Amino acid sequence: MSVFRKLAIHTANYSLGSVLAIVASFISFPLLTRLLSVNDYGIMSLIGAILTFVISISKLGLQHSTFRFYSDARSGRSELNLKMLLSTSVFGLMALGSAATLILLLFTHFAPATLWSDAQIRPVMAVASVLILVRILESAFINQWRAEERSGALSTYMVLRKYADLGIILFALHHVSKSVWGFYIAAILSESLGLMVIAWLTLRRMPIAPSCFSSPLFKAMLAFGIPMLGFELLSVLSIFVDRYVIQHMMSATDLGLYSAAYNLADSLRNAIIAAMTAAAVPMYNRLYTDEGREKTSAFLRQFLHIYAFGAALLLCLMAALGTDFVVLLASEKYHAAGAVLPVVLTGMTIEGLTVIVGAGLYLKKRTALILGVALAAGLLKVALSVALIGWLGIAAVAVASIVSSTLLVFALGWFGRQELAIRPPLAALAKLAGVAIATYFVMHLVWLDAAVLRLAARGLVGGTMFIALAVLLDTTLRRQLQTKVAGLKARWASRQAR
Repeated sequence: MSVFRKLAIHTANYSLGSVLAIVASFISFPLLTRLLSVNDYGIMSLIGAILTFVISISKLGLQHSTFRFYSDARSGRSELNLKMLLSTSVFGLMALGSAATLILLLFTHFAPATLWSDAQIRPVMAVASVLILVRILESAFINQWRAEERSGALSTYMVLRKYADLGIILFALHHVSKSVWGFYIAAILSESLGLMVIAWLTLRRMPIAPSCFSSPLFKAMLAFGIPMLGFELLSVLSIFVDRYVIQHMMSATDLGLYSAAYNLADSLRNAIIAAMTAAAVPMYNRLYTDEGREKTSAFLRQFLHIYAFGAALLLCLMAALGTDFVVLLASEKYHAAGAVLPVVLTGMTIEGLTVIVGAGLYLKKRTALILGVALAAGLLKVALSVALIGWLGIAAVAVASIVSSTLLVFALGWFGRQELAIRPPLAALAKLAGVAIATYFVMHLVWLDAAVLRLAARGLVGGTMFIALAVLLDTTLRRQLQTKVAGLKARWASRQAR
């Protein structure tokens, strides 16, 4: 199977999994808001945010280390082996998760009562802290599957677990307790069951043992991962700063509009852009270890071509359909968020390139340099947001994100070029930009009074026109399509011959 056929399969698997998970979120939101009181829903959200923050810190970036060290272990050209890597990852994360759970329990117990706005928060958070260990351990097995490029199995597991979680939680809220207690007890039960399933599926293929834990490997994984943790926390902080700047310098209503645009863009990013990069990262790590720099560089250049096609199509559609899309999902009161959606999505699309263009630094494990460059880009984004908000309104933080992400991508590519030079497909980018602009104007010629029909008609016309023009003008895309069609014909002929 060719590398790009594998990439297409992995991307489709991750994308489908993300879409199905998003559907589950759309189902759960109105149900939870109706089953829980407003007070309980607020407590649930607060505890959820605290758990997410603690888990992000507690993993110390080891989830990033797994991908890089897996290729070394798989190659057999070092003292490291797969059993040692999995044992070190699982037992290392178990220790970190246990310590984080204990620290949160102690903090919850000894923190002054005045810290909590509701007396329920302390006991519920003490019980919910068990989820720290459960989620951290689960991430060890999820990262192993991602490194093994088991995208289909992983997406199936994640979707089934998402819907199982939803079913168990709704059952508990209906039949056990319509309270935050019912929610978190059900969450602990469902997520623990999920952990047992993925652990059993993993360990039956590759048993682990404490004797296989490697302290030197664990230290090396931490040295790689901790700067990546800083990169992750910087991203979280950037999101917080966006919201603070808008709320402080504008209003809560403006913040609500921006948040709606951001959340919708984030869902689209996860379903398409993040699915592509999630498929590419373990693949280029494996290529680099098995076949060297030149093959890896060639793969990433072609990947950038495909990424540009997907991103240009998505941005073109959202630029023309964004307002109708937002109003359809969120109601007319969010109409103004439609104009911001494609701007926010553009910044996310550029940011998604960091793990590709910066591949040379990732592969050489120069994560401290990545963190330094990201920190500089983050500070620039904050400064631009504050400077532009009086002129551009809520779009200011999105424009600042585009500028800072663009400079971040250029910097990562520049510093990583000695290890892995990736020439961007500039001619293809110019053609795709022209196709996107032409398609955008044609879509606006399509008009129907009913928003749903207008959305469907413009989407059909725009998607068809963009793909047709892109394939017609872009030789590489046309060749890939011809190869795909020839492969399908050959497989069909083979089946008919049987």
